[in-house]
Parts: sequence; C-alpha cells; structure tokens
Amino acid sequence: MLTAKNQDGTLITLPEKITREALKLVKDNQEFYCPCCESELIIKAGDKKIPHFAHKKNPLCTASSEAESAYHLTGKRQLFNWLQKNQITAQLEAFLPDIKQRADILVTSNKGVYAVEFQCSIISVKDFVKRTALYLEIGVIPIWILAEKNLRKNQADAFMLSAFHWQFLNETFKRPLIITYCPEKGHMGFLQHLTPFSARTTYAAFVRVKLASLRPCTLPIIKEPLLLKTWFAKRKSWSLFSMRRINRKDRYYAALYNNRLSPATLPFEIGLPVKGMWAIETPAVKWQGWLYMDVLYTREKGEFITINHVLYAFRKRQRKGDIKLRSLALLPDMDCTAIIKEYLYLLVQLGYLKEETAGQYSICEVIQIPQNDIEVENLEKSLYLKLTK
Repeated sequence: MLTAKNQDGTLITLPEKITREALKLVKDNQEFYCPCCESELIIKAGDKKIPHFAHKKNPLCTASSEAESAYHLTGKRQLFNWLQKNQITAQLEAFLPDIKQRADILVTSNKGVYAVEFQCSIISVKDFVKRTALYLEIGVIPIWILAEKNLRKNQADAFMLSAFHWQFLNETFKRPLIITYCPEKGHMGFLQHLTPFSARTTYAAFVRVKLASLRPCTLPIIKEPLLLKTWFAKRKSWSLFSMRRINRKDRYYAALYNNRLSPATLPFEIGLPVKGMWAIETPAVKWQGWLYMDVLYTREKGEFITINHVLYAFRKRQRKGDIKLRSLALLPDMDCTAIIKEYLYLLVQLGYLKEETAGQYSICEVIQIPQNDIEVENLEKSLYLKLTK
C-alpha cells in the first residue's frame, strides 16, 4: 500500500521516489499503522522496489484482498495523479469503515461517489460480485479497470475473455465496454462492440489512448469492426470441426440429431452476430439453433409467429439450462427481449419473415437446409452477399 497513518493519526502517502537518506530519516523518526486494521507497518523500498508500506507481521487485513505488485502500485498512483491533474477530487487508498473495504481511489463529485479499482490479479467472480455489492450498499459506484496485461488477444479483433474478464463490462459511458490500463506504457484501453462467438472467443474493437491526453468521462469514438468475413470463417470452422468435440450428454447436439440436423449442414442463418448478444453466455450458434428448432423448423411458408411465442421458447430454454445469460456484477438486470427482436429483424431483412403487425410475423421463405457440401457452399455464399448489402 502507498498510504499509512503515523502515530498522530495523520495519513501519509509515500512519494514515488525517495532517497536512501530521506527514507532512513523517515524510518528512524516515525511509526506507521494500517488505516484499515491499525496494525504496525514497515516501509519497503530498494533499487527495484517501489517505496510502499507492508504489514510488519503480515496479519490478515480484511481490507487487503490480495498482494500488490509494482505494476499495481504504479498504475493506481498514475491514475490518481491523472485525476488530480484534471481537477477531480480523489483520495488514494481510501478505507471505507462501513464495509471494511479499501478502494484504490475514491472519487467524489457532484454526481456521486465512485470507487476506482485497478484490478491486476485475477480474482474469483464470487469475490468480484461481493466487493461490487458492498460498494453499492453504501451508495458508492464502483468503476473497475482491468490491467491490460491480463487481456489476451487471440487474433485480429478476437479476444479470449473468461468469466472474470466479463465482470468488467459496464455502461459507464452509456455503451457496454471494458476499460483497461497499462502503467508501463501509460495508456488506457477501451474494448467495445463485444460480439462473442463462443465461450472462448469474442470479437471486439480495441483502442488505446495516452492517459495524459485523455479527459475523465470521455470516450474515444470506436468504429465497429467489419467482422462478417471473419465471423463466417469461424462459423464454417465450427460446422466442420464441432463434431469432433461433441459431448454425448450435450442436449443441443442430441436435439440436432433428433431433428435430423447436423452441425456440418446447419444453415448459416443460425449463428449470426446481432447487437447486444454479449448478454447471452450461450454461443449464438446454439441459442439461435434452439429458437430455430423450437419455433421455425416445423413451420411452413404462410404461417405466423409472434414475438411472445419466440420469447416464451427462449425463456423456457433458460429454465431448462439450455440457454444461459451472463451473470454480470455491474449489469445485473438484463432483459434479452431487444436481442431477440434484433435477430427477428435480421431474418426480416434477409426475406425469411415479414412483420405484419407489431410483434407478429408471417413466414415468407423457409430457411433451406443444405443436403450436401455443394449446397452448403452455395447457400453460404448467397447469405454472405445478402448480409454485405
């Protein structure tokens, strides 16, 4: 930690750099205590170590959730200095006695009180949710910033996001995004337009901005990535190789088999990217596949479906555990109605449905199921051309 209390109860923050002589003078003439647990602290510093306080006997301090690295200490100091330079009232390592929790930075403004957490170590989702809930209990809005070193890029515009990473998704700027920071390069990152393909791969746009040139409460304009070509390649790979990884107990593949469908010939209209589907943990090729089998598969041209019918089928699959929504600490109340409407709208644009009245659709064309590899190729190309228009 960077802040401690001296014997008079005054809060002391260590400077970023301190000479050996000055450090010896401080050590010889003062005693320091933890603002959280009141136990004695010592100063640790060296040629490679950032000057910081540490518990003398290393007790289990309730406000210290994990050990701090130089990366973390440097990062939160840089963020604190940046806020102060922008005339933001901020306190470094503020201890909140009501919840026995210490915020990396506590920000106070006319809009509210915010706890800025620069998270460098990977913690459990349970701990993330608990810490978030405690802040909200006392009216403090948490702003979680992910250490960029923990963001794994798989390929161009593709990121490996675990359940831990997804917890950082928030709508601080009225758009779902994940904020990152790298103290080594001094830039803040913004991960936006998140479109998950699977539990492992999420496509997104990522932009870095130098912290010195960024103003608080501003968001750089991020263009949505053109990932249709990449998405189709990934979708094709799923069709070809998912059979190799099938779990016989997987209800989805069993349902495909019972409906005389297979991943290799599943129409590409199943598994399309739509806005907002970051809220659904189940891959698009599965949740859209369930809707296809439960609602569209047995219906013929000229028949009708309603949005309520589709939502009922979706929620029924939720109750059975076949479709799962993401459990997000910062976005707890999510409704997937808008996502379902987006998918139906896409089917309208592709000519399969027609919205006769609000929420009621007639089937204009039945989604064609390819019978061989040639038909798969031709139907895929035809759909791709429609979507690019």
